[in-house]
Amino acid sequence: MCSLFGILDYAKNLNKEQINVILKVLANKCEVRGTDATGIAYNNHSKFTVFKRPLPSHKVKFNVPEGVNTVMGHTRLTTQGLEKYNFNNHPFVGNCSNTKYALAHNGIIYNDEILRKNHKLKNTDIQTDTYIAVQLIDKHKHLNFESIAKSVEELEGYFTFTILDDKNNLYIAKGESPLALYHFKEYGFYIYASTEEILNKTLKRLSLNKAKYKEIKLFQGDILKIDKNGKLEMSKYTPNDFISIPRYPYKYNGYDDYGTNTYNLTTNNNIECSYYKLIVEYAKALGFTKKDIDQLIDIGFEIEDIEELLNDPNELSMYLDCYCCR
Repeated sequence: MCSLFGILDYAKNLNKEQINVILKVLANKCEVRGTDATGIAYNNHSKFTVFKRPLPSHKVKFNVPEGVNTVMGHTRLTTQGLEKYNFNNHPFVGNCSNTKYALAHNGIIYNDEILRKNHKLKNTDIQTDTYIAVQLIDKHKHLNFESIAKSVEELEGYFTFTILDDKNNLYIAKGESPLALYHFKEYGFYIYASTEEILNKTLKRLSLNKAKYKEIKLFQGDILKIDKNGKLEMSKYTPNDFISIPRYPYKYNGYDDYGTNTYNLTTNNNIECSYYKLIVEYAKALGFTKKDIDQLIDIGFEIEDIEELLNDPNELSMYLDCYCCR
């Protein structure tokens, strides 16, 4: 469980202080989905910068310089690759021919080791599953719709990617993981985060909640490009629905001495357990309990369904009240 966030001020109406305030509020609201690390990427004239730290966003000082109008960000909840080694944190840097770019990811990729072996890709110190996307794109030699599509079509798991290149083009490859994107045409900027709830809380905190905006809807299989002038261009990829490992093989074992529902998480892949743990932690941040999540699993909900429900806590509460009698 992580959060993507960012702003693209194509009209260049915002000054340095405004950009940094928006980023700070936005990143802090994204902490609900991850506090292990925080990172951003941006272009400053001819210099491409990635800044990341193994810290929650509220402990990170954002100081984007004057002239920067597009920033891509990420808050992380660790699943694979310890955050204390900063090279495991997002965004990751890639290089295609003469194009440098940064990539951030929300989700889990299951087949990264298999793909690395099949494509004979170099082993790196980076332990994070996300980095396979960078390696696949780099292998195609160019950063464009085609290379992004071919790369993500090989991935098994749950994801949404954001990619910022050194020409200030922002790509969004939408998978099953959530993402919300708003366009404030009057002010000349786009703003995005992993959920509508995060964006709406951000806008309220910034007193932008009454300003007029349009939501840009994205669906699984979409690849959106927003160029430096704010122009939108859309392409598609074919989602890979095949998952080569057992899905959510949780076994109910009853309750412990504290009344907490316990599961024997017998699985062939530790990432499956990590996904469950991430959902539990995310649920706790929203006021739910591990017992609530376990009850939903017990009545037939899968983990990705519960993640989607967590984006609408009122709906989740309704299901719990109806089926689980909390």
